[in-house]
Amino acid sequence: MEFLRSEHMKSYLKSAVPWGIGLSLALVVGATVLSFRNLAEQSEDAEWVVHTHVVIERLQTLRSELLKVENARRGYVLTDDKEFLGRLSAARDEIHKTLGALRALIADNPSQLKRLDELQPLIQARLELVEQSLAQFHAAQPGDREQARLTLPGAELTTRILAALDGMRAEEGALLQQRSEEAQQSARRSRLALALCTVTTIGLILMAFMLLRKEVQERARAEEDLNRFFNVSADMMCVAGTDGYFKRVNPAFERTLGYSAAELLSRPYLDFVHPDDLAVTQAAAQTASATGLMSFENRYRTKQGDFRWLNWNSSPDQQRGVIYAAARDVTETRAAHEQLRASEARFRQLVESAADAIVGVDERGAIVLVNARAERLFGYGREELLGQPEEILMPERFRAAHARHRSEYLAHPVTRPMGAEGERYGMHKSGAEFPVDLSLSHLHTDQGQILMSIVCDMTERKRAQEELKLRTIELEAANKELEAFTSSVAHDLRAPLRHVDGFSRILIEEHAGQLNAEGRRLLDRVRHATQHMGELVDDLLNLSRVSRREIAPLVTDLNPLVREVINGLQTSCQDRHVDFRVGTLPFAECDPGLMRQVFANLLANAVKFTRPRDPAIIEVGQSEYDGTRAIFVRDNGVGFSMKYADKLFGVFQRLHRPEDFEGTGVGLVTVQRIVQKHNGRIWAEAEVDRGAAFYFTLEGLDNRRAADTPRPAGGVHARG
Repeated sequence: MEFLRSEHMKSYLKSAVPWGIGLSLALVVGATVLSFRNLAEQSEDAEWVVHTHVVIERLQTLRSELLKVENARRGYVLTDDKEFLGRLSAARDEIHKTLGALRALIADNPSQLKRLDELQPLIQARLELVEQSLAQFHAAQPGDREQARLTLPGAELTTRILAALDGMRAEEGALLQQRSEEAQQSARRSRLALALCTVTTIGLILMAFMLLRKEVQERARAEEDLNRFFNVSADMMCVAGTDGYFKRVNPAFERTLGYSAAELLSRPYLDFVHPDDLAVTQAAAQTASATGLMSFENRYRTKQGDFRWLNWNSSPDQQRGVIYAAARDVTETRAAHEQLRASEARFRQLVESAADAIVGVDERGAIVLVNARAERLFGYGREELLGQPEEILMPERFRAAHARHRSEYLAHPVTRPMGAEGERYGMHKSGAEFPVDLSLSHLHTDQGQILMSIVCDMTERKRAQEELKLRTIELEAANKELEAFTSSVAHDLRAPLRHVDGFSRILIEEHAGQLNAEGRRLLDRVRHATQHMGELVDDLLNLSRVSRREIAPLVTDLNPLVREVINGLQTSCQDRHVDFRVGTLPFAECDPGLMRQVFANLLANAVKFTRPRDPAIIEVGQSEYDGTRAIFVRDNGVGFSMKYADKLFGVFQRLHRPEDFEGTGVGLVTVQRIVQKHNGRIWAEAEVDRGAAFYFTLEGLDNRRAADTPRPAGGVHARG
């Protein structure tokens, strides 16, 4: 039960203390407000008492000055002493001044203002009457002046004035008594409120002491937190004196500059500043003295001897004679900025030195960048183009749709190479049009996107293309004439060759006994040359047919086609060890007959040039070459030197002696023509005595199937 009572008391105190503090504060505030209010009322009442005394004093002054006027008039009339006129004038001025002051003092009292309004004309009339009497006195004869001395004008008016003054003074006296009583009451209330405030204040002093003690503890903890933050901050933080020395530095100074805290505190901080930055540092300190803030950059020497760029933000405390400062190492940042500026300079240099015109426009289509080539191409000066709409550089017929195209491009910006924009025309300042090609790209800047256009003048290229087109037509016509001539000559040569070969064979078979050995040898050479000439004619006719033939593309599986060709070569492989290794080949959209001719010629060459090898290895497969699928035929034959590769696909060009390897020099030309008809290309790689490989691509080749390395087993093998 005691435990519960104790917990209840703690709970009560916990809730009562805030209420007690609040109530005490309310009492203090109330007593203070009441005290201030009473003091204000007392002060106000005292002011009104003083005010009333001043009004009474002014009324007395007015009465006195009126009497002075009368006495001065009388003294002058009696003595003719002009000094009395000066006194009269001074009293009259004082009367007017007192009336003005009196009116200001009683401005809040309507009854007194009414009396003053009635009094002021009487006083003015009395003063005027005095002036009149003096004027009459001056105008009177010496004998009549004695009568004027005995005459007292305006006695009744004076009586009325004095009565009015007495009435006003009586009312002010009543006000004075009332206000004095109110002032005494205010004083009593003020003393009571002051006593209450004193008692309450004494009670709160103890509470304030406790709160102050708690505040001191909180401040100590806050200072500890601040010191901890000061010590763990990644930025350099310090307190420096106006005497030029550091008073305190955090560990970041030691990490950045390499000096110990003792070394930094023992020397003037300007000793660490780069000599070229001393003026900047001192100017910043002077600015801080005037504005209270300091922000600048300078270089500080490290213990290793190099310098680090620091960005400072400081705030001086003039009263304490210290500067609170924080610095950040921006050496790498400045280096990055320098690199950026250098990059921008290189970019501008690159833009200016570009062979093509470069024009940059903002999202509104205003020109913001041009290079020297653009000035020459369009005929405008740079100042004439900057800020102008991009449309001034194009013919009128393209301008309407250009803004829409620009907006669409900026909404989905993708770099577009030359030729992607179709046929375009630019317009010179003179109005002349010329063909151009565009390459589009975009840049992101702080001011928004910049559309960059690289403009290439196509005038000369168009002219060259037209000339090339004409020459191509002429060349195609010449090739057709040459092919027709070759076919005609080949056909015309066939019959004589058959005759020569036939007659030579008859001579050997029927008249060999009549010929000596030399005659038979010569006749054999005639027959051999005739047969070789026949083969050459057949190859030329085949080349002519291939050149004139239109391809009939079909989706063709190349695997059975290669096997068929290999089977046809079995006879030429007799008595030899030839290993054909054929990988999985793709499908191709090609002319099957022409493609069979390609493999036949390439494989026949491989069989021929591997004749010295045992075993001869011939591979057929596919591989990746520059991102494109290629078919290859590779062998381990005698190979050839690559310095003669440019002659490889020339008509009648041979890289080996006829005595070593037979042939006409037309087979590879035929292969090249067929591959070109399929929009492909063919090339070779070889090394002397290390074999050769022929590669070709086809437009209709199925590139989806992965490359397959030729298999040494499971393919087609031929063994003699």
